[in-house]
Amino acid sequence: MASAETGQPDFSRWEEDQCKAGLARLEDLQDKLEGLRSTIPSIIGALVASRANPQEHFRQFKDVTETQYSQLIHFRATWQSEPISEALEYAVQSGKRDLGLGNGAVLPKSGWIEEKEQSNQGGTKGEDDSTSSKGAGNQETDDMTSVVEGFKHEHAQCQVESDPQTQKIQVSVPTPPGPITFAIKKYEQLQNGGLKWDAECLGTMKLSPAITRCLASRPHADSLRYTLEMIAAYKDARQAPCMACGSLLDKAAQTPPARRSKTIKTEDGKSQEVWEAFHEGCIP
Repeated sequence: MASAETGQPDFSRWEEDQCKAGLARLEDLQDKLEGLRSTIPSIIGALVASRANPQEHFRQFKDVTETQYSQLIHFRATWQSEPISEALEYAVQSGKRDLGLGNGAVLPKSGWIEEKEQSNQGGTKGEDDSTSSKGAGNQETDDMTSVVEGFKHEHAQCQVESDPQTQKIQVSVPTPPGPITFAIKKYEQLQNGGLKWDAECLGTMKLSPAITRCLASRPHADSLRYTLEMIAAYKDARQAPCMACGSLLDKAAQTPPARRSKTIKTEDGKSQEVWEAFHEGCIP
């Protein structure tokens, strides 16, 4: 809310809900920024890929380039939006006030989007947490051993090999006509000191590079739990049509290489995470 006299936001009126909403917007902005890391690899991948003819090569390169450009424009618009500007200005003003918060001023970098969605749905933390937390980027719960064991229990059909010492994981997902194998490893992001799980689709399958690009642009890249759940969603990689356009094959005759999750309400009122397939050019 802006002051009538100055036209500037009146941060003295900000309460806890507004602060959490601001944190959720900043987390969403960070997710969009992380997604831009795949921009150059996606364009180069489309440029060097083998196509049936020059016309098809150009069409696919054009589609990928336009998609990446659209994502960049969307990020810029979000970054320059009024809600983001207010959240950043509030952070600056809070720092200047020096309220002596000390270590208590350090907040988690992720999980705010889920909390905001849960608040909007009228949900409370409790029995639904076990379901909704699967998609949350919660680093505190991302202990590799426990997360991997939990994944094995929930997805017994997947073959999983992990090495806690090297922080590397290999997952084989059964899918007709043959399994798809993924490699996961953890590394530290030097720019902010946070952690990120890199995921790659292995093998020579034509769809593998596109799947790797879509894994790189996923939200909650700091969450091993979310990464594993996304990989498990590729069990229908060659069968699921795109949720956006409704087609199984795109212009390059490829099935949807992207998976994105959303939370729905079941008949008994509980939250459930479902995964949907998208072509690269159809990712929302």
